[in-house]
Amino acid sequence: MPDQVFETILSDSNGSYPYRLAVNEKDRTGEMIIPGDKSYKLKTLRRLAQWKIDAWLMLNSITLKCVVELVDQGGGFICVMSLAGSPRRYATPDAKAFADFLAALKLPKRGEQVEDNEESLSLLMGANADEDARDYVVLESRVVPNLCAFGSGYVFCKNRHAKRCIRVTIKTRWIYEGQQHSSYEDLFVRGRAEEGVGCVIPGPTGQRFDREIHSAVFVNC
Repeated sequence: MPDQVFETILSDSNGSYPYRLAVNEKDRTGEMIIPGDKSYKLKTLRRLAQWKIDAWLMLNSITLKCVVELVDQGGGFICVMSLAGSPRRYATPDAKAFADFLAALKLPKRGEQVEDNEESLSLLMGANADEDARDYVVLESRVVPNLCAFGSGYVFCKNRHAKRCIRVTIKTRWIYEGQQHSSYEDLFVRGRAEEGVGCVIPGPTGQRFDREIHSAVFVNC
């Protein structure tokens, strides 16, 4: 059973939808009903800010980055939900309660190491300490039907190591109003696994996001 559950109604210009977020704080897993859709599993939940969490959402045979945030606009909160890098904004009659729910969740912050068990810790500190994590991670772009705009690819970060978890820092570059911009984001990828990074072209504006691996280190996750 989940430790914490929150239910509300989210609405946008297309209608109103039941929403449910259930979180197991101990093992950082959960379940979420996306507005207008069915329930999906969440894993590796983390806290990004007071009213902002992220997780990996299990969608068929792939995992996608999911961010849930309550934004204080001065006159009240609005819910901003991002899936595969595409943000959507929703109003909710329970916005303050939703913000309080997110703020109270006992989740590790971005970058904190979580010791799952002695075996994973020994993998981090023990054999093969001279390995270079960068040698084991690659970015791959694949077309996922009905996910990204204009048939563009969705970028995955793959860890080819047999056992060890790697923290990968991804650099994203894009051009806005003629100016080059960039940002950095950490992913935690377990051995022989892959995690979704985002769409090359996420929305109808045609804005393109180019990604590269900035750094990679072995961690305990």
